[in-house]
Amino acid sequence: MLRLVASLALAAAAVPVLALGERLPPQPVLAATQADMVVAGTVVEIAANPTMAKSHPDADNETACTVATVRIESALLGAKNLTHVRVAVPAGSLDRAGAPFHQDGKFLFFLKQHSASLMMLPSSTHAPVDLNKPGARDILRRVTVTTAAMTDPVKALTAADPEDRTLAAVALVQRYRRIPAAPKGYEAVDRPAEESRLLFAALAEAEWTSSDTPEIGNIYR
Repeated sequence: MLRLVASLALAAAAVPVLALGERLPPQPVLAATQADMVVAGTVVEIAANPTMAKSHPDADNETACTVATVRIESALLGAKNLTHVRVAVPAGSLDRAGAPFHQDGKFLFFLKQHSASLMMLPSSTHAPVDLNKPGARDILRRVTVTTAAMTDPVKALTAADPEDRTLAAVALVQRYRRIPAAPKGYEAVDRPAEESRLLFAALAEAEWTSSDTPEIGNIYR
């Protein structure tokens, strides 16, 4: 039985988060909370020939995709003990202008598990972040805080930096309130009382009236 983490308390905590999010474009932090895997690494190979795969296990036909191999340099979420990951995109999408990533580039990837293979798929809401672009290192830092919060919530919610505590709280609320596309097989469970207390404390100390705090990953301002 898979577990969907939820609680009535977190529903209330999410109100200011959602209100804030309405004035911001999709953020890397939000993408991280919705990902199965988050890694930073170098694209070391892009296969010359397409790979055929079903879009889902019950699909009648296979579709062509291009597979890139990424050497993992920072395993932030869901990639423990992995050195490389195979990322699939629609065939031909890396050959045109505006491609989401390229050979030998360093990127921050937000990935979802392919439902019919061991490959991973890029987020449909947030493209990989080019780590050589201005501001990308700050995005990486904030996403690192976010993924660390999902691994050890209490440690993240007691961080020395108030902005990091708020960022962790925002990320956890977004993660816990995520409803799976196919919720069958999930059950709702409460979070520990101490974690909930720290989460509310982090939200309460944030300057929600500010136009700059917390930007939850949107550093292009």
